[in-house]
Amino acid sequence: MASFIMALFSFLALGGVLVSGVAIPTTDTYPTDGTDAGAEGRSGCSEPSAAQLSQLLTDCSSANNPETKELSSGTNPCESGTCLQPAENDLSQRAYCPWQVIVDSNPNRFPTDIAYARCQSTFPGQNGEFNWTMVCDSVTYTKPVLVREECGGADNTYRYKCVHLTVPNACVAVEPL
Repeated sequence: MASFIMALFSFLALGGVLVSGVAIPTTDTYPTDGTDAGAEGRSGCSEPSAAQLSQLLTDCSSANNPETKELSSGTNPCESGTCLQPAENDLSQRAYCPWQVIVDSNPNRFPTDIAYARCQSTFPGQNGEFNWTMVCDSVTYTKPVLVREECGGADNTYRYKCVHLTVPNACVAVEPL
């Protein structure tokens, strides 16, 4: 149990880059030329420079009272192929409350891709034997992100809003409330 707790806290410290042994492809990269050609072609707006986005994300990390949202999947996104396949003997599959790792993509958010966990079961158990006195629940962390808003200002650049996203990153067995 102690090793599981240590693994979980190590996982939390990584902030979603490594999810239960699966490396998550991230798009935490900034535009190299300061523009997004596709977006500019659609609306005449340009992206902020890499330095501006970097500063916005840094400011977002320490913002007081930012808007908060939860990252959730609704229906099973694994049916559409957005789940990552776990490695053999992966922690996400050996746990009493196994989970799937899903990548949520949103082109109007920075970072664009965020990995999160989705519990595969309501009740904890292994080998078909369930503990009906416990339930599976998500462990979450808060990730600052930037959400693209309207275009405006004298520089005709997209504006970004700071949002703190609650992201599930593992599932654990807990007593029901």
